[in-house]
Amino acid sequence: MEKENSAFTLDDKKVYFFLILACFLVYANSLSGDFVFDDTAQIVTNQTLESWKNVINGFTKDVWYFEREAGSTNIPPPYYRPLFTLYLTVGYQFFGLWAQGWHLLNLAIHIGATVLVYRLFLRLSSENRTLSFIGSLFFALIPVHVESISWISGIPDPLAALFYIPSMLFYINWRESGNKKSLIFSLLAFFGALLCKETPIVLPAILFVWELTLNRQKESEKGLISAVKQVVIFVVPVLVYLAMRFSVLGKVSWRHPFISQTPTEYIYATIPYAFVYYLKNIIFPFDLSLIYDTHFVKGGDDPNLWIPVVILLVLGGLIFYFRKNITPLMWLSLGMFVIPLLPVLNLQVFHYEYIVQDRYLYLPSIGFVLLLAVLLEKLWKAENAMLHKIAIAATVILCLGYTLGTIKQNRMWNSAINLWSRAIEMKPTSWSAYYNLGLAHQQNKEYEKAIEDLDTSLKYQSFNRQDSLIYNNRGLAKKELGKTEEAKKDFLKALETDPKSIQALTNLGVIYFDQGNFVEAENQFKKGLQENASDPFVNYNLARTWAKMNRHKEALSIYEKLLQTTRNNPELMIDAAISYSAAGQKDKAQALLNDASRFTKDEKLKQQISEELQKLK
Repeated sequence: MEKENSAFTLDDKKVYFFLILACFLVYANSLSGDFVFDDTAQIVTNQTLESWKNVINGFTKDVWYFEREAGSTNIPPPYYRPLFTLYLTVGYQFFGLWAQGWHLLNLAIHIGATVLVYRLFLRLSSENRTLSFIGSLFFALIPVHVESISWISGIPDPLAALFYIPSMLFYINWRESGNKKSLIFSLLAFFGALLCKETPIVLPAILFVWELTLNRQKESEKGLISAVKQVVIFVVPVLVYLAMRFSVLGKVSWRHPFISQTPTEYIYATIPYAFVYYLKNIIFPFDLSLIYDTHFVKGGDDPNLWIPVVILLVLGGLIFYFRKNITPLMWLSLGMFVIPLLPVLNLQVFHYEYIVQDRYLYLPSIGFVLLLAVLLEKLWKAENAMLHKIAIAATVILCLGYTLGTIKQNRMWNSAINLWSRAIEMKPTSWSAYYNLGLAHQQNKEYEKAIEDLDTSLKYQSFNRQDSLIYNNRGLAKKELGKTEEAKKDFLKALETDPKSIQALTNLGVIYFDQGNFVEAENQFKKGLQENASDPFVNYNLARTWAKMNRHKEALSIYEKLLQTTRNNPELMIDAAISYSAAGQKDKAQALLNDASRFTKDEKLKQQISEELQKLK
């Protein structure tokens, strides 16, 4: 490809400025967003982030280990992403629960990835700055990235890009210069990408395509064998990564429990449907959602089987027909889009409502925007003045459309209510969308709305295990409305479905506690401890119950352990102080009450602390 006209005044500094400015402009309204979806568990309630020891846990345990150790059953299958755990730990140490800081950090990662995309495009296009700028600008703006940027926990893909792209750049430098240090850096960067997320494992295949396309023109030795010889060294980091992954997870892959009854042939038959859905979302990235109205193929006559197959056959035919017009850079662009999608077409690992997820388009979009830029640049340089104008108009329209689409999409991720309301628009029969919307209303103390959403969730869900979660949370909403007996019925209903539900056992125990039935409350909490002896919430409530039964020494045996593991909880401090006072240890009681006073702004708690201090006098 020819280098651009030297009269063109766009230099690298200006490109960096425009790219950074573009990222800030389109994501400015994401900075006010809340913690949503997995953020609550991964950051807000994740006490492991308080310690730097969690960095080691990232390498020796799966991403959700802290939920498993807490006895939670409502968690996804295991993931091995050590650098994501490192990211969360570092982020928490800097920002704590300041959501805006986290959003700025996510945006900084995206800016870094965008600049790297520009550097990669420069290298692939023989320093064609115009093409590289247009392609990287599209990358900065395209709305399919919102899920990865505006959702804090969606960062693994952009984080992986910070290693994935340099690995490509170092590899190309090695092949062109023979510098072995570049090969080492490429391998290390590739390994870093794998520690962020699983999907970059296909990078050697992309380098293989680069060998067969762009580099084939320069090599005297041609063919598949030559290309294989160059990339085979990347098997080493892959094997090391898989060994680490297997040692922690005990498996390389898995099948999601929610599709255990789905025939394997239906799962494989759904792959064309998922691929075409991804294709639709990246070509028309303006009607996006966390959940889509997707399902696995249900048989040979299912339109979700034959319509995508027809579309793919037509696309394949067009590519074959125009194959002589496809340049090496265009072939590489296609490979850079298709190959990174292959790992996420392993549909057996996904919940049936999450067959398609926009964040998985982050790495493939590098190839897509490069292809777009190559096609537009062809029109841009055409001698026909009309084609030149069309290229300019198309570039402007795409930039404006992407900008408005991203700004609009950011609003969806701004709050849990917006997120799940949008999901319901896309899939009105989704039990999980209504369930999560109910939780969001509950968090906002809109209990009547929460009950209405949870009722609808019960109507659509088809897994008995989920009944327990829904009944439990509906009971909590009714309890807040003062409907104690109705709440008790919901907790009992939850236990009918899942007798081992720690949440339902504990919440039922709290009902008995509030009614003064401490014996039955103690019974429920002990059942909860049989399921998970270390659960802090169950232990705390059992200690409170023993204190009400004047068994303060037993209560203190729990309070003292909780005080060691739970930081700055004024309610725990007050309750422990009351038991210390009753046990005659007034100095410890006073010290705890003084600490509690420093850690709370709640006026009711401050009043209670004042009353307890007065009693000590």
